Parts: sequence; C-alpha cells; structure tokens
Amino acid sequence: MEATAEERRQIIAETLRFEEFCEKLSCLFEDGIKAKDLKTLFRKISNNPDAKIDWCELFGYESPTLSAADRGLTPARNDKDVFAIEFRTRAGNVSLDKRRLDTTRSMAYCKHIDSYIVTSKKGIVSLWNTKLENVYYMDMPDSAWLIDCVFLPHFRKLLCVTERGLVIWDYKAKSKLTEFHIIKPFTHAIVCMTYISTMSNAHAESVLLGDDQGYVSMVTITQTDLLKNQNSVKKLATASRSIVEVNPKDLVIPVMKRKVHSGWTLKLLYVEELRSMISCSPSAKCSLVVEDLNTLFNSDLKPRCANIHKGVNTFAFSTKSSIVATAGSDKIIRIWHPAVLTKPTGKLIGHLFTVTGIQINEKEQHIISLSSARVVRVWCMNTMTNLQIFTDHDDRAGDTRINVLYYDQKQEVLFTGSGVLDCWSLARTVLNKLILPQSHETPIVQVVYNSILNQFISLCTEPIIKVWSCESRNLVYQIVSPHTPGVDVTCMCVCDSGYRLATGAIDGSLKIWDIGAGQEIKSYFEKVLEKDGDESLLANISVVSLVYLPFSPGKSRLLIACGWSQEVRLYSDSDSDSNLQLVAVFSDSHVARVSTSRTNTILTSFNTNSKLPRIGMTLTTPHKGRVEKVLENDQVSCTGLLDEGQGKCLLLVGTHFGSIIVWDTDTHSIVNVYKPPTVCSGLHSDILNSQLIKTVHAVGTIQYSKESLQRVDQKTDFKFEGIKNQFLGDVETDESKGGFHRSVIISIHGDAGIRLWNTSGKMLCQTVAMTRRTGVAVTAYNTDISCKVLYTGDQLGYITLWRIQDFLEGSDDTIQQVVSWRGHTSKITSIQILPHKQNLLVYSASVDGSIRIWFDQTCRYLGYMGQGRPILIPSNASLINGTVTPQFPCDIKELPLFSSLKFAKPNKSKDTILKVPLVTKQSRNTPAVRHTAEGSLQHPVTTESTNHQSHDIQPITGSNTKYFQSLMKPRQYNSHLTPEQLQISDIKNCLTSGFVFRTLPVYRISTPQKVLRPINLAQSVGSVTHTAVHRSPGAKFTLKSSTFAAANAVRCLVLCDIQCHLGI
Repeated sequence: MEATAEERRQIIAETLRFEEFCEKLSCLFEDGIKAKDLKTLFRKISNNPDAKIDWCELFGYESPTLSAADRGLTPARNDKDVFAIEFRTRAGNVSLDKRRLDTTRSMAYCKHIDSYIVTSKKGIVSLWNTKLENVYYMDMPDSAWLIDCVFLPHFRKLLCVTERGLVIWDYKAKSKLTEFHIIKPFTHAIVCMTYISTMSNAHAESVLLGDDQGYVSMVTITQTDLLKNQNSVKKLATASRSIVEVNPKDLVIPVMKRKVHSGWTLKLLYVEELRSMISCSPSAKCSLVVEDLNTLFNSDLKPRCANIHKGVNTFAFSTKSSIVATAGSDKIIRIWHPAVLTKPTGKLIGHLFTVTGIQINEKEQHIISLSSARVVRVWCMNTMTNLQIFTDHDDRAGDTRINVLYYDQKQEVLFTGSGVLDCWSLARTVLNKLILPQSHETPIVQVVYNSILNQFISLCTEPIIKVWSCESRNLVYQIVSPHTPGVDVTCMCVCDSGYRLATGAIDGSLKIWDIGAGQEIKSYFEKVLEKDGDESLLANISVVSLVYLPFSPGKSRLLIACGWSQEVRLYSDSDSDSNLQLVAVFSDSHVARVSTSRTNTILTSFNTNSKLPRIGMTLTTPHKGRVEKVLENDQVSCTGLLDEGQGKCLLLVGTHFGSIIVWDTDTHSIVNVYKPPTVCSGLHSDILNSQLIKTVHAVGTIQYSKESLQRVDQKTDFKFEGIKNQFLGDVETDESKGGFHRSVIISIHGDAGIRLWNTSGKMLCQTVAMTRRTGVAVTAYNTDISCKVLYTGDQLGYITLWRIQDFLEGSDDTIQQVVSWRGHTSKITSIQILPHKQNLLVYSASVDGSIRIWFDQTCRYLGYMGQGRPILIPSNASLINGTVTPQFPCDIKELPLFSSLKFAKPNKSKDTILKVPLVTKQSRNTPAVRHTAEGSLQHPVTTESTNHQSHDIQPITGSNTKYFQSLMKPRQYNSHLTPEQLQISDIKNCLTSGFVFRTLPVYRISTPQKVLRPINLAQSVGSVTHTAVHRSPGAKFTLKSSTFAAANAVRCLVLCDIQCHLGI
C-alpha cells in the first residue's frame, strides 16, 4: 500500500537531518550553493515530499511572480543603504559668518546640557541644540589655534584647549564682564584632550592632555585654583572681558606627566567601562596604548601597546562589543580586543586613501570610516563586509577637507565638519518619515499567526495570500488567486499542526492548503443555482468565518464553516480522504424559556399538591419554552472557540445584532444565547446607548492561569497607571483544577463596547476605549501569552492597550486603559502579539494595506512587514530607563493619549479609609494564676453580660500566653441584641418593643424648678373674693369668679406666672 503525502512527510522529518542534507548537496555542488538556499530547499522537501524543485531554487531561490514592490524595494533607491545620501542637510557655517573662512576642529554631544559643542580652528566655540540651532557662541581670547572643548559638569563651565593652554569659560555668567581663566604656559604644544569622568567630583575636575612630544599629562583643576587671591595671579581686564591667567605650576594638585609615545599623541579617550586610557600615535612604535591610569602614572611598568607599521591616526571604541577599531596611513582598519594587543582580530580593507576618522554605530554595530578623499564607508562589524560607500562632492568656497567625523548615538545622525557642518541621516529613519508603509497593494482582510512555523499569513482583497517570516519580517512566498480568478477570498484559518491552511471564498467554495509548500491539498465547491451572475446570490452563499477544532490524536480534523445563507457546517478534513466531507449542519433552533410570576398573573386554579415557595420568594409557574430560529432574522459575523477541557469544545458565534450564540460541537445544538443589554447604565452609558449597531466583530476566550504565567519570563516589568472602568458583575474563579484558572469570553462590538462574559452568560464588564474620537466601532483584539495585557483596534485606526491581569486574578474589579495611539488611518482588521526576548511586538494590519510593527507599550513604530531593510528593536534596558520615545510613520501626526488623564466617575463618592488601632482585651491580658487543686496554670476570664460580670477560670495554652494575642480590633457593644444573654424578665419587653427598637437610647430630661409667684404682685391686683378653677365634664377649663375684676386679676396672675416660668 502506497503511503500518503502526510505519512511520507513524517518519515522524512524523522529520518532526514539538516546537517546530513547539507553535507550531501555540498559534495555535489561544492561552493555553488548557498546556506540560505539549502535551508529553503530543506524546508520545502520536509514539508511536501511531492513538491517539484527547479534549478533556480537550488541556486538562489526567488519566486518568479515576486515583484520588487512585493519584496519591499523601491525602484528609486537601494533600500539596503545605511545612510540616505539624497536627504543630506546642512546645519550652517562653523564660523557663524559666511565671510569668515574657518575649519571645524571638534564636535561632541553633551548630555548634561543637551547640546552639541562645536569648535573651529580660529577660536570660535558654539553651542547648538538638538534642532541644530545656534544657542551660544564665543570667540576665545587666546590667539592660539583651538583644539577641543569639553563641558565640566561639576563646575558648569566649558573647558577649551588651545595649543598653548587651557581656557575655562562660564558661558552662562550674568555679569557684564565675561570672565575667562587661562591656565598656561605648558611645556609642549597640546594636540588632544579627553575628560576623566571617574576622577572628577564637586570640588575638582580632571582631564588628560596629549602633546606633540608623546607625553600624556593629567591636569586636575580645583575650585581653589579659580578663586585664588588677585595678587597671586595675572589679571587682564578689557571693556567686556576679564581674563585671569594661572600658571600650571601654581595649581593645588600638581600636573602628572609620562612619556607614552615616541611621536605625537594624536588622540586620547578615557573609557569608563575599562577604567583605562586609550591613545594613538602615527609612530610605528607604541602606535596604540591601552592602560589603566593608576598603572600609567603611579608605576614604572611599560604600558600595554601595539606596534603598527605607519602608525595609527584615529580609533574608536565600542562599548557594546568591547572592541577597538584603529586606522591610519596604511588605509587598513584593524579590530582589536582591549586586553589582547598582540594581534588584531580582524581587518577591513577597501579605502584608497589615508583614513582620518572612525565612528561606531552601537545600535546596529556598524563602523563608519572617513578617508582624506572625503569618501565615507560603512562596514558591518559582525560580517566584516562593506555596506555602503558615499562621497561628499559638494564644491564650496574655502577648505573642503573633512576634518571632523562624528556620529550621534541618540539622534542617529552622522555629522561631517569642514568649513560647514553637514548632517547625514540613517535611511531607516528618513524612509519611515517619507515612505508610506505598504505590505499589500489592496486592503488587508485578515492576518493569522502560525505558531508552529513562526509565520504570518495575510490575505488581501486582490486576492493574494502572502506568507511572512517572523524572524526576518520578509516575504517567503505568495499565492495569487487562491481559488479561481476573479473570486474574492473572505476568510482563512490555520490548523493546530501548523501545516494546513483553510480558505473560504465568496462563491461558497473551501480549499485546504499545505503551508510549507504552498500547494492545494483538497477543495469543496458549493452547488450554485442557475443565477450565477446574481451578486445577491453570491453574497448569500459566501463563507463568513472558518475555525479548526482542536486536533485529537487518532481522529480526523474537524473544520467549522459559517455562511451559505446563515448556516453553520461541520466538515471532516482527514488525511485519507481527498475531499472535504460534510459531517453535520448545526441547528439554529433555540428554546426561549419564559417563566411567569404569581404576582403578575391571575390564579384561575391552585394546585394543592405543589410545594409552597420559601419566605420572600414568589411562586413561578413553568411554561413550555417557545422555539425560535436565532439565525432567521440575524446574520453570522464572526466565530470563536471555548475550550472546556477533556476534549470538549464549544463554538461561539457572533451576530450582527450583538448576540453571542453558544453551540455544542458534539450535539450540534445551541446551549445558550448571550444578549447585551438594550439600555446600558454606568460610566459609558451615553456612548453605548447612542449607538444602534451592536455587531459583534470578534469573539473569543481568554484562558488565564497562574501556572501559565509562571512559564513566562518574569523579568518584564510592566508599569501601568491607568483609567479604571466600570465593573458590572462579580469575579468568578475556579481552583478545582489545581492552581488559579479563569475562562472569560470577550466580545467587541460595533457600538464601541468591549464586553467580558463568564461561561454561564453573565456579563462581567463592559467598557469603551477613551481615544481622541470616542464611540468608534472596535474591530480587532488580541492578548499576550500570559494574559497580562489586551490590545484592541477600532475602525479609525486607533490602538488601545488595556491591563487585564488584575481583573482576571480577581484582585481588582476593573480593567485599566493604559495608552491609546493612532497606528493607521483606516480600519484595523487584525492585531497579533509576539514575545521578543523580554518585551512584546505588536503587529497591526489595516485596510490601508500595511502590517505595521510596534514596540511594546511605548507607541514606537519599528517598521512594516516586507520593508526590505532591517528592523532595529530597542533593548530591554532602554525600555526600563525610559529612553524609548514614541515614533510614528509619515501618515500619522497625532500624539498618543496616555492614561494620566483622569475621568470623573458620576454618582460615586470617595471611599473613606478608617484607621482603627488595636486595643488590649483585658480578659486576655490578665495575669496567670495557678489552681491549687489541679496544679494547672489558669487565669480569670471576664465574661461581659448585660447586667453583671462574672470571672471564670480558664487554663492558658501556649498560643494565648503571648502578648500579641491580647490585642484585638475594637468591637461595638452589641451583646444586648442576642436573646441568649437576656434575662427572663426582659423577654416580654423584647417581644413587645423588639430587639432593634429596644436598643435605641432613652434620654431623661430633668424637670425645671417651678418659679413661685410673687406675693406683692397678688396684693396689688385688688381684692379677689373667691376664685376656683375646676375641670368640667367636657374637658374644658372654666373660671368662676364673683366679680369681673376678679377674673381679670386671675388672668394677669397666670400670664405673669407663665412669663416667669419661661424666663421672658
């Protein structure tokens, strides 16, 4: 029996080894075949043994239909160039005056003042900001030629070096007179200088000087040297300058000097990582010296040096790779290890003239060299090859020789200085700002990730399927018109094995592809009626979504497809069958259960045999559910899977009306239907209620567990400060499987809502992304492997980062928005997240035809798939240090929106934090006593009661003998609420007044003392014959008097008594 293609592929994968394969082909073709072509050929044979092989694949494989635009190349220029020569800019004249001819001597970037320090030969010192605008400039008072200039960070002054001495300039002095301190004369002419960072402090600054006799001197300048008495120094004052001259012999710390070279000391550099000094000389003896400062000045040992024929004119040190690159008159660039100076580790040959300058690009590990013929070469440090050659052909007045070559690591710009200052930008930084990213020529429909082969598969509307390598970000191969010409492909999915790709088209056809070989395996075609040209008919039979069920060993693969007039079908994709077999069609019948409450219906009959409901519950009368077709008036928009474990899986289907239908893949019946609320309430209710279209654009599950989180590298430190959104339910956890597990269903809708559900259909949370244009439909989402973060994309191209780890763990009842930025100008169709070392790379695809790459949560644009030039990914150290700044392509002008903006939550008061100190419980803190009868250690325990206190004896154990056991939180006095502690006489009162009202406090108000009536007042009224006040049967007071005057007298007496009683 002949083996199938899948069996032959497995046999080849088990028996054939890559090393053996390369060895056999190398014996046949020797050096005629490259290692890259061998790897491509081996992958093709191992994936598809029946694939045909051409000679072009063996000697430089390249797809014949692959155009230059598809490979990311532009016909206007070479995309492999390191520097964009056509975009050279000129900062200005080094002398700041076109009429004055001058030459650049040095240039360096100072991080302390964030400026460039530029010096000219005739004594001009100027400061330029990062925008290349001149800020300060000064003409040195010394008539000698200027050599170099450095910034003293502790003194906050500039130190300029001339041929005769040192000049210290306070460039920010606010006095009318500009004060200069000149330290001279020195014995020999100074040629070079470097600053020593490790030996400088707040009171002293140290520099190294090299002269024309081969000496290296260390000069230390203190604050005392600058504040000496006026009589001990020579002071010259003019109208605008104050010059103070100091002799080097009068310095507080003497100058240290040693003979290092036999010729000139052309360049000095102090390397903080090595804590050593590097110097070079054009002499053949001791051409390069690398030595520690303590050994150099405090011992008589010969310094470590390298002897090079014709000497060394310049050098550069790489801190990342720890190498020293030297060059000179022999036109050869040599690579040295700082600890081994006996023999160079590599040589770069290519210059035709003397090399005068060398710089190193640390990020890309490039060596940049300059010759006396104004030719600049860029070398790759790893491969030792020449990458680019360009020349400065500009004809200008004055000296055209390039004397200074400087590369800024921060701005990634190369500077060349002659009579003018020119800037050469990197090609990738220029092209990112000028060239529009494009991975496809037409809008992208979908992008899926193949984790087995580490590839991206993208689909556009042309239609073309492209397979991208995630390592090189370049195109592997492409399939033009996967189905029939002119038929659009609508969806695709990848199997768990990583070698099968399923595609669905608008005509209802299905095809299965071998991803490794790019060949068709099997297909299925829907039988179309006679109305073939009817577009509405094609729209009805089109395939909307595809998804592979998890593969089980020993069983055939199962493919679920949605489409064909809103049908959900199950197909069998077995290796033994050459065609797709229809297994079942899912039923869309759903029983809508309705329960009627007793309080809302008229009870016409009562069943005496039925059980009565519990107290507080209502009696419900069950009714037969109404069978409804859920897809009769709705349409399928997307699909997803919910893995329940043990080989059981549920199908999630999103609809246009916002519902989520859950199907059982075994019984092919509906389990549940999740429906969002028709009227939302909460923080974003106004946005959600204003949108009528609630189409589900994507639905899936978030499988979170702490065990999987431990398998992820824990060195990544996410620092989030986000916006908390409203939580609408309780967090449920499941710890029955060992460890912390959480399954949450997520759905994104057309009303801009992001909703999270539990597995029982309860909506846990709904929120809206706060972007610069709120209320836009969310179209794509994805999470990282550890389920820490969630990325969403909307219809206007905004990407939003959410923190969901605390929400899934249950420690926080909210999800947090971290940052939102605009990544595209059109709708985002797919988002993929891949880990890169300790960070994340975010891939976003849009209908603008580009797949763009973003670095973690920094909003930094790195490039796009198929751009041709290498993509530089920042290191984790730069992310922690905060040096990674946001960067965007040329079509994006908006700045990111970070979550530092606080949004007020309506109808929510601030939580009050009460600090409750611990108090001592006297019953636990009583001293222990010994019981005489039993001989055990006991202590009295006080039992509080409503009426009395009693002391019991309780033995002390080892746990409550400690002091901290006697501490407790303060408790409210509530013993009177428990009926066990009430006396029998109080039960009757409790039954009448209740336990609650009985606890209300009763206030006793004292009766005020009665004020007696004055006697003299009664005598002054007159004679009162007889007065009697008595109560009548009608409960009214009557007054009987013998005369009318007596009644008036009594009325006056009563009024007076009342006024006295009230204190009026």
